[in-house]
Amino acid sequence: MTARLREIPYNYTSFSGREIVIRLLGPAMWDVLNGLRSQRRTGRSARMPYELLGDISIAMRNFLRRHGKNKFNPATPAMLYEIGAHCVLPPGYLCCGYPQTAADDEARGRNISTDNRVLLHRVATTLNYPDIKTVIVSCGTCMDQLPKYEFSRIFPGCRLLDIHEHLLEQGVRLDGVTGVRYLYHDPCHTPMKTHQPMQVVNQLMGAPVALNARRCGESATLAVTRPDISTQVRFRKEEEMRKGAGDLRADGFTGALKVLTSCPCLQGLARFDRDSATDADYIVVEIAKHRLGENWMADFVASANRGGIERVLL
Repeated sequence: MTARLREIPYNYTSFSGREIVIRLLGPAMWDVLNGLRSQRRTGRSARMPYELLGDISIAMRNFLRRHGKNKFNPATPAMLYEIGAHCVLPPGYLCCGYPQTAADDEARGRNISTDNRVLLHRVATTLNYPDIKTVIVSCGTCMDQLPKYEFSRIFPGCRLLDIHEHLLEQGVRLDGVTGVRYLYHDPCHTPMKTHQPMQVVNQLMGAPVALNARRCGESATLAVTRPDISTQVRFRKEEEMRKGAGDLRADGFTGALKVLTSCPCLQGLARFDRDSATDADYIVVEIAKHRLGENWMADFVASANRGGIERVLL
């Protein structure tokens, strides 16, 4: 079986380098690049186009950034900061290894998981003074992958918990929100394993939230690996989104409609914003907006930088 090489920078998808080149530029260009590869002496002939394709690839993958919906990560520590939790953030961005494993690159997924476990053991050894009892997760696929990390051996007695479940347990609840109604998309990889998801979202929002069924059609790399299947899934989800929005407006309501979720499938849900006249976002981001104000992210960063952060060298 031919090895599925990933030579293109920033390629964290299930595609090999060859597949990305063919999808972006066509089969003829793949032959051209292979010809350059056989002629290269310094390595630059084929590497420079690969770097350009890497830039294009990461721009295409960052759909949420282009649509201003990339506030999930800062919203989680912002709300933990708001409720007075002492939060330890590992250095840098950590991928859990699930996307690579799911894309049949088990060796790479295993290497990522091992590197992360080593780093977390260093965190536990260096920060032996706090009693870490809860590992907060804000992603469904991470919640599926992290049990393999054996956290009980890293932070003895700890538990894995979704950020929304943690906020629920801490008594966080919105009250008196007007001018907006909510739908909830329960993701395939729901991160809520301790409490029932619909119970969590209804209590957090302090208002009735209707379940919006069907899958988003994104499913990590499904939309790019099997667009034929993904498109059909999207058609059915769009019908459900339109129906859900119509039900919420049946009594003449003219305010905003928001579709909340707890998973990066927001990328798929955001594609329906225009067609269903809704606005997709994460639950924790919506809570942050109402609890902390529209300028919550800048205020949180400014407050944390004024003595709210202790930096530790590992």
